[in-house]
Parts: sequence; C-alpha cells; structure tokens
Amino acid sequence: MGEIVKEDPHGLEELFAEEMATFRDALPGLLETDMGRYALVKGELIIVMDTENDALGTGYRDYGNVPFLVERIQEFKPPLELGGVAIEVTE
Repeated sequence: MGEIVKEDPHGLEELFAEEMATFRDALPGLLETDMGRYALVKGELIIVMDTENDALGTGYRDYGNVPFLVERIQEFKPPLELGGVAIEVTE
C-alpha cells in the first residue's frame, strides 16, 4: 500500500505561518459575516474583499511584491492544495 508524502519544497508553510494562524483564528467570525468572500492577510491584519482579484490587486498595491496571503472564506478547504505544496503517493 502507498504512503502519502507531503512536500513543501518552497517553504510556504513556514513563510505564511503567521498569516495562516491569523486567518485560522479569525475564521469562525469571518464565516458568520463574510462567507464566500476573500481575506487578504498580511501579518495580523485581515482585509475582506468581494473577489479574489480585488484581494490580490489590493495586496500588490498596498504591500508590493512581497508575500501576503489570500484565502477564500469557506467552511471546508478543498482537499488538494496547489501553489507549491505537492502531495505525492509513493508505493
């Protein structure tokens, strides 16, 4: 039987650790007020936008070409994440 190996070759989990913690902590309240919208997260600051493009555009305009996180506000995250984190099944 295969083994699931999670790889993060670009260090994205570490890079976005503070933003992910901020988003995770705020998620219960965001689900009540902003379900389906997008959260732009930089450090401990969250800005809620209507579309992913709005959140990305605001992030680049306000912060420049530096790491920031954009997440859809939803109850369950899709099972497969793309964007640098690879999930591989080995035999």
